Amino acid sequence: MKKLIIKSVLFAVIAAGFVTCKKEVYPEELQFLVIDSFTRKPIANATIQLIKVWRHPVKIGDNAKRDTWFPDYGRKHMIEMQSGITGSKGKLTLPQEHKKYLYILPGVSAEGYQMPSLDTLKEFKKDRANGAIYKFVMTPLIKTTFIFKSHKVGNASDSVVFSSSNKVKVMHGAQIDDRLEVYNSNSIDPYAKVWYGGTIYRNGSKRAICHYVVSYPNNTNEFVINIDL
Repeated sequence: MKKLIIKSVLFAVIAAGFVTCKKEVYPEELQFLVIDSFTRKPIANATIQLIKVWRHPVKIGDNAKRDTWFPDYGRKHMIEMQSGITGSKGKLTLPQEHKKYLYILPGVSAEGYQMPSLDTLKEFKKDRANGAIYKFVMTPLIKTTFIFKSHKVGNASDSVVFSSSNKVKVMHGAQIDDRLEVYNSNSIDPYAKVWYGGTIYRNGSKRAICHYVVSYPNNTNEFVINIDL
């Protein structure tokens, strides 16, 4: 009878431990939503990548401190990579294995948007995570187009040196018809102040220019630069 009681207690302890571990694993799937920071509209064709870190179940030593960011406790760290692309509604669902991940490091990129700084996905219990959606807010890169056009005929040796947003444009000729496109972003205000500078050499004269323009996301930001002297 005494042995039976001891076995029953051991079974209950083991079962309780099994249930606790089962709650700590990640859910069967993780859901993500990528949106534009200004329009709040979904972003399609965004790439989401997860770096998942977990401990190998086999203990090979005990040479780590418990307060380390990646607690080892003698177990080898295993790394998995997982990625996918959002659909037309900016959503992506990634299936997960039943492992107790230490950390999941997310990354997201989309054409025309700057990459945000993201923290690790927090550990959570399975029963609380099902149905939850991780939202990634992307700041759009604002396109600015500078248009250079001469209305007067100059000399063949004339030139224009123009720079903006770490881009340089050099133009030569008696008649100039060209453009320069640059991209900027501003995570605070829904616009970008774009500075520019340059030197114009026309018909034996020289003029330096330095100013800025204001561009807005999802707008046609085109600005004509007068290069005639």
